[in-house]
Amino acid sequence: MAAAIVGAGVALAMYLKRQKETTKELTMQEQVQQRIAEVEKKAAEKYAEESAEIHMLNQMVHNNALSLDARRSALEKLQQLVPDYHAALTAEGKLINDNTDAIDGYLASLEKKIKMEAFEEELTEVMKKKIEAQRKLQEIADAQREKQENPLANIETQHNPYA
Repeated sequence: MAAAIVGAGVALAMYLKRQKETTKELTMQEQVQQRIAEVEKKAAEKYAEESAEIHMLNQMVHNNALSLDARRSALEKLQQLVPDYHAALTAEGKLINDNTDAIDGYLASLEKKIKMEAFEEELTEVMKKKIEAQRKLQEIADAQREKQENPLANIETQHNPYA
């Protein structure tokens, strides 16, 4: 009977240990997913900000209600941002060579670039934390090794009221 109780206790302890490990793994996965979501949110916000400027300039270029000078100014700014956009305005204000595919392609590559930069920043931060953790572990290991190599020095300083 006692052996069965001990066996059940051991089985319960093993089960609880596995549950704790599983919970810890899930928590780590949730943290990773949360960090990924945060990076993607940051990248989406930056993309929205930068693409909004391009969309605004493009609308200004197409807006016949604006003055020709305002439209030309918007066109110049748009071409500075999107070098492959080769549209032009005639003296009458007609838009020619309006290759919107260049804008769409630029926006697609801009989104990829912003996401990559955001993940690179996150990776850099993680690497910095890893290096700092390794440095701290090395300091602890060095301190422990020093204590093991010179145990009398530790005893003398701990028990010597004059030290």
